[in-house]
Amino acid sequence: MKNYFVAFLLWAAFAVAQNSDTLTNQTIINMVLSGVPAGTIIRTIMVSDRVAFSFLPGDLDLMQRARVPDDVFKAMAAKSAGHPVPGQPVLAVTPDSPAPAVRDRENKPAQTESLTQRVHKALTPKDKPTIEIQVVDTLTSQREYTQYIPGTAGNSTTNCNGNATVYGTGGGNATINGTENCRTRTNPGTAPSTVQRSIEQAHVQALMPDGRHITLWCQQGFRRCAKLTPGSYSAELEGNSVWMKVFDLDGTTTHKIKYHFEGGW
Repeated sequence: MKNYFVAFLLWAAFAVAQNSDTLTNQTIINMVLSGVPAGTIIRTIMVSDRVAFSFLPGDLDLMQRARVPDDVFKAMAAKSAGHPVPGQPVLAVTPDSPAPAVRDRENKPAQTESLTQRVHKALTPKDKPTIEIQVVDTLTSQREYTQYIPGTAGNSTTNCNGNATVYGTGGGNATINGTENCRTRTNPGTAPSTVQRSIEQAHVQALMPDGRHITLWCQQGFRRCAKLTPGSYSAELEGNSVWMKVFDLDGTTTHKIKYHFEGGW
C-alpha cells in the first residue's frame, strides 16, 4: 500500500511537471501548493532534462511566500548550476519506471535566513575537508612581551576672577576700585615607560586519523583559544590550520576554534 502511494505521488508530480516541457519556478510552486511532498519534487527535479529556474529577487520572494521547502530550493539551485542535488542519490527515474522506495523528507519550518543566502550556500562548494581528531592532552605556556607606554606632555591652565566698584564724586569724575584673583593649575607630564605582560597559549597534542602525532597551537587575544580536554573532536582542515568544533557548556551548541599546526610530539 505504501509503495502504491509513493508511486501515485510520483505520477502526480510528473503529471504536473509535464504540463510544460521545461521545469520552471511556477511548476515547482504549483507542485508545492498541490501538496506534493518535498522528496517527490526533488526527485522530479533530478530526472528533469530541462529546467529554467530563476533566482532574481522577485522570484525568491514569490517562492518564499509559497513556502517552497529549503531542500527543494537547494535542489533547484544545484540543478541550475549543474551540480549534484545535495543529499540525494543518483536516480534514473522516468514516468514508465517503478518508483524508488525513498522516504520523503518532511517540509522544514521557514528558515530565518533569506533565500538569497540560501542560493549562496547551495552554489558555494564546501572545500574544507572534515575529519575526526583525537585530543590526547593540552599543555599551556605564557608568551612574555614588553608593552611600550608613550609619555605625555605637561600642561597648565590659568583661570582669573575679577570685580570692581565705581564711586561717583560729582562733576563728572569717578573712582574705580577693583581686585583680580588668578589661579593656575599645572598637570605634570609623564615619562615614557614599559611594562611586562604575558599572553596564555595552548598546545594541543592530538592524533590524526592516519596516526600522525601533531601539536596544534592557539593564543588568547583577537581570536578565541581554549584548552581542550582529551576526547574526539570534529575538525575542518584549511591548509596548516585546523578549525576544531567545541561544545559550549550547555552541551548542545558548538563553536569553532582555529588552531595552527605547530609540529609533532
